[in-house]
Amino acid sequence: MRTVGRFRKLAKTVIAFANGDGGQIIIGVDDKTRNVLGLPPEEIEALLEKLPISLADQIQPRIYPHLFEKTIEGKEVLVVQVFPANFRPTFLASEGVDNGVYIRVGSHTRKAQGEILEELRLLRSRIHYDEAPLHDCDLAALDVKGLPEELTTEKGLHSLGVFRYDSVTGMKVPVRGSILMFHPEPDFLVPEAYTVLSRMRGDRGGNTIESMDIRGPIPKQADAAIAVLEDWLGRDPSRHGARWVHRRWALPMNAVREVVNNALLHRQYSIPGPIKIALYADRLEVFSPGHFAGPFVADTLGDGTSYIRNRIVCVIANGTHRKTGHRNSARSGSHEGRGTLRCHL
Repeated sequence: MRTVGRFRKLAKTVIAFANGDGGQIIIGVDDKTRNVLGLPPEEIEALLEKLPISLADQIQPRIYPHLFEKTIEGKEVLVVQVFPANFRPTFLASEGVDNGVYIRVGSHTRKAQGEILEELRLLRSRIHYDEAPLHDCDLAALDVKGLPEELTTEKGLHSLGVFRYDSVTGMKVPVRGSILMFHPEPDFLVPEAYTVLSRMRGDRGGNTIESMDIRGPIPKQADAAIAVLEDWLGRDPSRHGARWVHRRWALPMNAVREVVNNALLHRQYSIPGPIKIALYADRLEVFSPGHFAGPFVADTLGDGTSYIRNRIVCVIANGTHRKTGHRNSARSGSHEGRGTLRCHL
């Protein structure tokens, strides 16, 4: 940010960072060229005095960014360090909580609306998106046979978070997470909770050999997607009775299963849009709608740090694991986004 001519614009950016993973705003750098211009000492002193008061007056609930001077390329700039807000959504007080919530979309600040605004409100109440009850679904519509017998009782299902008791009627109301895991058609209740699987000709998009929609509860989507990918990636088939069995694959199937399960278990289901899996001539791409589940710190990538977004989905997945013995990636947590596995053909 070159200068701070309008504190209101800065306040919106601060709100957007606070509603996400935090971030830094550097005042004294050209927005377009990223050239360091620097600030005169008297301007830095004035900003250090005025900015905290202005931001405190404009933002609700109040947040307290850390302001400090920094020397970059021999020039003095002012850094506004914004931390993730404890109580979300933060919003511009003059616009209210319905119209004044902002988020970061790439390098831009945008007003939060629809499902994203709803998810931020749920965070404020300490409820995950998949923990919210859906009154449009009856508990009897869920197929829980995949769970161990002791967890299929009312007490067992409640311990997993499969349903909540309505505070007025006392009725058992399923939550989104259990609908995603157990309902035969979850995409009717959670928009676009399905997977699009495509095989492409060459190494670029636009030339599709075949494509299919995979629907159903998360475990069935995972099994179906992996079965198709095993066939597409298979090499050196040999006849075993009435079946053809592949002796090797273009990619390690353990890695394929992990990335598919991660996409399904940890995606941001508040954002409409299916998971997209595309097999190209040289790679497998998996796109999972949403942003990182927790703070993004580049230095921690690969060190085992993880964050759980869909708590109920992961608890149920681990409950199913107890019966089947089948390993899934619910324990690992995940980050959303685009994942790529390279093929060596």
